[in-house]
Amino acid sequence: MDPKEMDPKEMEKLLRKYEKKFNRLDRIIKQSDKQQLQMYKLYNTIEEQKKEIERLYKYTIDQQLIAKSKLESLIVNDFEDQTDIIFKASDVLSGDYYSIFKLKNGDALIYLLDGQGHGVSPALTIFATATNMLQILNKDEAISFEYIVRSLFSEVKKFLSNSEQISYFLIHVPADMKNINYVGGGMYPFYVRMHNDEIIKFKANNLPFLSFSDIPTIGKHPLDDRLKNLVLYTDGIVEEPDIDVSKYHPKKIVANPSLIESLKEVVAKSSFNDDVTLIHFYDKN
Repeated sequence: MDPKEMDPKEMEKLLRKYEKKFNRLDRIIKQSDKQQLQMYKLYNTIEEQKKEIERLYKYTIDQQLIAKSKLESLIVNDFEDQTDIIFKASDVLSGDYYSIFKLKNGDALIYLLDGQGHGVSPALTIFATATNMLQILNKDEAISFEYIVRSLFSEVKKFLSNSEQISYFLIHVPADMKNINYVGGGMYPFYVRMHNDEIIKFKANNLPFLSFSDIPTIGKHPLDDRLKNLVLYTDGIVEEPDIDVSKYHPKKIVANPSLIESLKEVVAKSSFNDDVTLIHFYDKN
């Protein structure tokens, strides 16, 4: 219909109708613009939070790497020509720790610790324990295994929390390789093979160490023949599903140490839920 032919009242009615539609459309556009602005602000907020999270994550990892470096700097191996070591953390920081000392009289002191849990807390406990061990051994005179055990665990009691525990083995091997003296708690047994190829399993002779525990009892075991090799390990070696225990059980490794090389390859290419440590100590004569 030609607008010129329309009745003025009809024209007014039509104009009002379209005015309502226009106003409704205008409100929708303004609301859409407002929503877009809110979305834009929300996006910027999320981006800023993401950058902050990334910054905090990088800072945390950097600090953990510094802590990892400090902790690993305390690892001592005075018998590098008589040992094979597998040592891999499940995360940046490891709750496992080991050292192998040559005492002033030529004896070997092997110790392996497994802190409770993962991350910063057990790493701090292990760091404190390792530092105390270094201080105990830093003496001019020869010291006995009994003195080492008593001194170390007397100090460890002071910084363990009420609910915290350490699993451990400390093994003393005299220079003549004809005795095994040890304390252990909360760990799988270690294995010793003598030169006559007899294999002996040594079980932990104490409970895991807690802040209220007594000083561990020492086990003394004379060997019928000179020690040929020894395998000590944490639970990751026998509990991680990527490690074929039927092939790489520590008892099989102590009988056939050549398995260690292929086990190193398995560990290198695998990601674990637990820290993995294995120590192979042997008589080079």
